[in-house]
Amino acid sequence: MATAHMLEYSKSSKATCHGPPPCKGSAIDLGVLRYGQVTFGPYGETVEWRHWGCVTAEILTKLASTQLERVPGFRNLRSEDQNKIRIAVGLRRVDPVDVPESAKRIVAGLNNGASSSTSAAPAPTQKKRKATFDAQPGPSQPRATQGPSASQLVEDDEIEEIVPEEESRDELYVMLKTNIVGVQYYKGLVGPGEEVRLVREPTNKYDKNAIKVENIGRTQVGHIPRQIAVKLSPLMDRNQVTVEGVMHEGNCRGHSLLFSIIL
Repeated sequence: MATAHMLEYSKSSKATCHGPPPCKGSAIDLGVLRYGQVTFGPYGETVEWRHWGCVTAEILTKLASTQLERVPGFRNLRSEDQNKIRIAVGLRRVDPVDVPESAKRIVAGLNNGASSSTSAAPAPTQKKRKATFDAQPGPSQPRATQGPSASQLVEDDEIEEIVPEEESRDELYVMLKTNIVGVQYYKGLVGPGEEVRLVREPTNKYDKNAIKVENIGRTQVGHIPRQIAVKLSPLMDRNQVTVEGVMHEGNCRGHSLLFSIIL
């Protein structure tokens, strides 16, 4: 399946990072710069998001073979973030400053554990030798069994802590590009890149599966097409999906608008 790229600021904190452990599965906060790997399959598009700081050298190499200005969302980024991305693509590595704290926590813990265990290693050895010299078991004394040392227990705990949690099932976003219809009948205005709300309208006398589209001011812009609403409305009624919409063009011209539905 073909893949593509997306760059944007996170529109919510619902998406989780698909980067390598330990950050994998952690939340991507609202407004954070994120990278999306888009996969085109037989059922539409899926996007796997990750913090920009979790982008790998392999992904940067793929970005280097594309024109960044043509990557969706790149032109909407602030100039300083555009420059940051260009530098990272050129060097094939992201700036360490951009690595999120959720990707650093286990590495820092291992480093601290290694240094403390190294500095404390001579003391148990000396104590063990002294105990062996002072308390040699006699003929009538049973030989004591040596239990696990404190440092071994600490190391075992650290190994257990770095096992990544199982990834939740709702981390993938499914994107579907479609039109907003009936915009000539409503007063709501939207521009390219703006978010819109998709609201069920079961009382619509023309279509019980109707889903209306509203701008951020809750003014109706139009409806999504019926063939999509008939499949999406049952999922929305059962609260099985969270639906978001992002505009690809404004309604200053024409009678239909292109936008993306994100599940």
